[in-house]
Amino acid sequence: MAGNGAGLTWTTSINSADLASLANGSSVLSSVADIANGTNLDQFMDLSVRCAIASSTIAAGANLALWLYALLDDGSTYGDGQLVAGTQAVKTPVFAPCATIPLVAAASQTTLVGAAGGVFNSPYNSIPNSVVETPTSLDYITGGLT
Repeated sequence: MAGNGAGLTWTTSINSADLASLANGSSVLSSVADIANGTNLDQFMDLSVRCAIASSTIAAGANLALWLYALLDDGSTYGDGQLVAGTQAVKTPVFAPCATIPLVAAASQTTLVGAAGGVFNSPYNSIPNSVVETPTSLDYITGGLT
């Protein structure tokens, strides 16, 4: 079913600029406006990820891990408070990811793609590569049971 928020339209969750040159082992909190789910009340979110990298061999077990960085009760702190919107940091959230997208192990890859069902806000690059400038996107659609 279509959701009340983004519905069946893919909507930007993280700007390309936030993800540009994201180094291995780094995280970034999206600078896109919050997903207003307090009003929309969507229960589910699907994710679509596309990252451009310099031609590289992706090892078996490489993945993109995604975390939900929820707004806490103080109205200003997100998740564990380690990340600042739009600022890349060599940090791993202290709680478990809400989704992990396995990557295809192969040589000479220049694009990493995948999808996951779940809820999301902050990516962590656990591949031995940096993300290049463009094209890079992380989008979402929402839905619920009615």
